[in-house]
Amino acid sequence: MSGLEGVFARMKLKEQQNATRDTQALIASDNGKFHVEGEAPVNFTVNDLELADSIGVGFFTEEVVRAVYKPNGMEIAVKKIKIFSRPTGRNDGHGQDSMIREASNFGRAAHANVVRLHGFYIDKLSFTCYICMEMMHANLDEVKRVAHNQDIPGLSESFSKAENESFLGCVTVSIVNALSFLRNVAKVMHRDLKPNNIMVNDKGAVKLCDFGVSKKLQSTLSSTRANTAGVGCLCYMAPERFDAVDGYGSKSEVWSFGITLFECATGRNPYEGNIDFVVSSMIKTDDAPRIEREENGYGLNLRNFVDACLFKPEDKRASLSPSDSNCLQCKKFYKQHAALPSERRNSTVMAVLDRVTPHLPHLRKGLIV
Repeated sequence: MSGLEGVFARMKLKEQQNATRDTQALIASDNGKFHVEGEAPVNFTVNDLELADSIGVGFFTEEVVRAVYKPNGMEIAVKKIKIFSRPTGRNDGHGQDSMIREASNFGRAAHANVVRLHGFYIDKLSFTCYICMEMMHANLDEVKRVAHNQDIPGLSESFSKAENESFLGCVTVSIVNALSFLRNVAKVMHRDLKPNNIMVNDKGAVKLCDFGVSKKLQSTLSSTRANTAGVGCLCYMAPERFDAVDGYGSKSEVWSFGITLFECATGRNPYEGNIDFVVSSMIKTDDAPRIEREENGYGLNLRNFVDACLFKPEDKRASLSPSDSNCLQCKKFYKQHAALPSERRNSTVMAVLDRVTPHLPHLRKGLIV
């Protein structure tokens, strides 16, 4: 091992030791504490949760279920995660560090457009971590499939372009606000931004969820860069993430959001259906996708906003920094919808959810989230 490799190895070991220490401190202070806004936290166990039907099943044996917090009757979502050692898969309990870092990231990300964390409980007998979250009612992928009538039984028509653009304007305001908060205040990168991780509820709120792969930014590199390239869904990754020797910045989140908007506007992901090697090659070498006016009929402000998210060179891509004249908050599409009363945006989202809800049982058959 060279001298430089030794330095990096010692840095990595120290980082792991710090993470373990932080995890142990978090478990000691917050495990089994249920938080309700405006109230003092109270102790709880899995016996206080009435677990109901599954909303989805994910990787690493994760499951999200609908539940009721019995002491006050609150409807919540509970993420059940088997604690095991990754990547070996041994169910020896060492995986709890990553599970609790997820809960810790949720706790730091307290914002109106981020799904609220109520608490977590580690059941040491079953090696299961129960993460209790605010209940949301549909995700953007489900909305997209209804909006574009993608094999939905009994659905007679798709959303009009005007209806879809109005909804995507509401999404844009909420998610840009959330991403800006995460970058500038919480110092957390989501790193898995995609339609499945953008949620809506019956109050008309749009929120960012799932910090399962988020990470505290690496202060040793800079205040805005993280250094794990291979985290997240490949089809939404920015070009720089495939060669991220020195880490990548929050502009990678901007790219992911641009791809998400493109997909929701057109009904298709430009990279879907290809093997990983082809996807990475397309993202790095092909021209960035564009919403064409002639083909899709969307307004100039939306098309320009997506274009601003999808510049391949980072220095040309829009940012999340409020001091930057090229930030997303400065774009006309964001300003156009941010200027609307929040009640109007909420009504738009609720109307969309009303159209999506009857089709959720079909959409969630065998769902992997």
